[in-house]
Amino acid sequence: MAAPAPEVRVILEPRLKLVQLMVDSSARGDDNALIDLRNMVEELPFVGRGQRREARKLNSQGLAQLGQQQFGPASDALARARDLDPADAEIANNLGYAHFKAGQLAEAEKVLRETLAIAPGRAAAWGNLGDLFAVQGKPDKAVAAYRNAYRFSRAPDKTLNYFRQQQQNDASPEVRQALSVALPLLGANGKVSNDGDRSAVVGRRSQEPEAVVAVRTSSPGVSTTALFRAARNDDAEALKQLRKIAADGDPYGQYLMGAIYDRGYGVIADPVLAASWFKRSADQGYPLGLHAYAWALNHAIGVERNDVEAVRLYRQAAEQGFIYSQNNLAVAYDRGEGTEKNPAEAFRWFQRSAEGGDLLAQLNLGRLYEAGRGTAQDMVQATRWYLAAAGKGLATAQFKSAVALEYGKGVAKDLPQAIEWYRKAAEQGVEPARDALKRLGALD
Repeated sequence: MAAPAPEVRVILEPRLKLVQLMVDSSARGDDNALIDLRNMVEELPFVGRGQRREARKLNSQGLAQLGQQQFGPASDALARARDLDPADAEIANNLGYAHFKAGQLAEAEKVLRETLAIAPGRAAAWGNLGDLFAVQGKPDKAVAAYRNAYRFSRAPDKTLNYFRQQQQNDASPEVRQALSVALPLLGANGKVSNDGDRSAVVGRRSQEPEAVVAVRTSSPGVSTTALFRAARNDDAEALKQLRKIAADGDPYGQYLMGAIYDRGYGVIADPVLAASWFKRSADQGYPLGLHAYAWALNHAIGVERNDVEAVRLYRQAAEQGFIYSQNNLAVAYDRGEGTEKNPAEAFRWFQRSAEGGDLLAQLNLGRLYEAGRGTAQDMVQATRWYLAAAGKGLATAQFKSAVALEYGKGVAKDLPQAIEWYRKAAEQGVEPARDALKRLGALD
């Protein structure tokens, strides 16, 4: 079976790593990490759209063949469809399902993971992955995947009813058993809520130097950032010089060495070494180091989880004006993670971060205004902040702006402008935006 084209694989690779972390987080029941990771996937560059109309014709052909249990021909048609439009998560999911029904479990898992790399909140793909894990004899992972399917579903009651029928009728005893464990956890009486649109999101733990306004110079004529960029491109001498600068105590250099090991630039990625360098930078009160080490503590990456200490470090960086830490401190107050829940404090820190220019904080602030949490409900302010983040390219904010414009929530109705924002969001993989375009008859 043909693999995705090289240029698509380059985009999928970092997304697939995060999907694996989503699988791991859901298996251990860490719902906050699951949501954070989904948001991280959605922040990454998206696969470019291909020949949609031709791909959809082949998709229809493949679905018809699936209905006739012609799994081999269906797989062939759907594989050709995916080649034509690798950004279409529905086609990718259908291909994974066809492989599964044909008994090609390894290929099915690979394609379903690639589907989630495109659309990490696609409920159908999580459900299919749950079936696959069950058949593979991985019941705990199967239950976690079913939980994710319900959590991210845009029609949770329909998903719940589907799972109930499947639990009674599926041909696989392993699937029926896994669903019998999962079902009591879902719905109003269960532990898993349908909250895929949770208000708080968390930014990346290590910011690239290009995103940092103030660039330090560690010694005359030697730019630490320039050394990092060279080391990132496998320049061994630059890495050696950067390591010496860090070892001599420069906090920015220490942060950059953490980023080297965090991202695997010129070295084998090592989260423990990354966390140790981030800590050395944090111990000197350097904002980037504080933020990165707090993230590691918050998500147990290379170090034992400690949410209380993470909050302390986020606050230390936030008080220095570091907008990413301001956002993450607000997240902690919003969730009650490492500190008591405090909606008013969450609102205050989201506001400071949003005003400083952090797009995620602008989205979060809009959500708090929309929900009336930590402040009075105000759709005018909510839409204002959605539009601010949308204008800078944040996909979820583009979708939120489109909804506001379509229905006149906090702004005058403007259907053409709403469609424009739906298109921008859909181009970045936001599936509800694609659904809205289809509903409005505006899907290309």
